[in-house]
Amino acid sequence: MDTITARAVADALGVSLPTAHALLDDEGVSRTGRGIPRVAPIAVLEALRARRGSVPRSAFRRTDVQVLLVLQRFEMGLPSARAIAVRANLSPSTVAAALTRLRAHGAVTDDVVSIRGGRVRRIRVDPASWPTSVRNAVTRATVPTLTTSTRPMPRGLRPLLRGAQDEASVARALLRSPDPLAWAWAVANVPEAVLKDVARHRGLNAEARLMVHRTLAASVSSTNGLSSSGGTPT
Repeated sequence: MDTITARAVADALGVSLPTAHALLDDEGVSRTGRGIPRVAPIAVLEALRARRGSVPRSAFRRTDVQVLLVLQRFEMGLPSARAIAVRANLSPSTVAAALTRLRAHGAVTDDVVSIRGGRVRRIRVDPASWPTSVRNAVTRATVPTLTTSTRPMPRGLRPLLRGAQDEASVARALLRSPDPLAWAWAVANVPEAVLKDVARHRGLNAEARLMVHRTLAASVSSTNGLSSSGGTPT
């Protein structure tokens, strides 16, 4: 059975070692005697990452990095803390506090952009303004896993799906739309294998295709980070 040390769990999740031990306690992982490294099955880390996400240590707090990760995936930005919270699987109050800190650091901006002939407010990011440690952390970070049960399709998107009969046709319909909300729903809910296949098709919105590629790249990066963390010493 593949195992991982408690310290490697802490590093992978971006938490302190005492917090990692407490999380392992909650998972029923036995403690060891003094001087003996505590280890857990790799499946335990995967479960913790699914529930909490993972954030390498950086100059910013872990929730701040997760907010930046979500915003980086949306070229046109997102309209509110609540919209970010849904995609980051964090509470709106947690995201609002993170945005306050990020604005103070100049890591996010509040812009007015043109979408579908109208002008709307969007919270956006400029990765070039982030400290190097933060850029590196965002590249490797993950947010808690989202499921379709927590992300019902907004009513306004349903007319786009006339004639769609399976996940691939749903994804194509949403990613051909000019609406960033449609792309976001597809990226958050359609299985990655389906997204990867659909992204090869012609006719997709260019920004939607870019969002898919970035999301898939982020997923691969986080998976590679998990694999490499297994050999980290205590």
